[in-house]
Amino acid sequence: MKRLADGNELCDVIRKFADLEWTKYQSRVVDLVFKNGRKYRRDNSAMPPYTTIRFKAEDIHLVDKLKHAIDSYSGSVKWIMVPFRRVSFPNVNWVIEPEFVAQTIESETRGAINQREYMAHHYPDFAPLAYADLPNLAKHVESVLGNGP
Repeated sequence: MKRLADGNELCDVIRKFADLEWTKYQSRVVDLVFKNGRKYRRDNSAMPPYTTIRFKAEDIHLVDKLKHAIDSYSGSVKWIMVPFRRVSFPNVNWVIEPEFVAQTIESETRGAINQREYMAHHYPDFAPLAYADLPNLAKHVESVLGNGP
């Protein structure tokens, strides 16, 4: 069986090429230690991965190159990169996620409280496929961003 990604792989790669102001991604496994010493592990393997980034200083050339890297990737999963414009804030958050997730959330989850949990419940086999594909996407992105202008 393929090794599944942890969820942070794209953030780690993009940080090599740009200063990021903020990041968020779906962690496949979360370990928490409470003040009383009790440990808790949450397995999010059924929730599809996503990566959201915001650049400290957005460089349109780098954004275009990153978008090209995502669009040109050919793996088990088709990934997309879309802007999320924040109300009352000047900077853009960029979301990288499987195209299937974006399409499904748009067409099926109206009113769903947690769209990722909806995906986990209705499409439980998809997230492991995407987590298996994520390391290859990260390698591809690193290769594209690392090649000259």
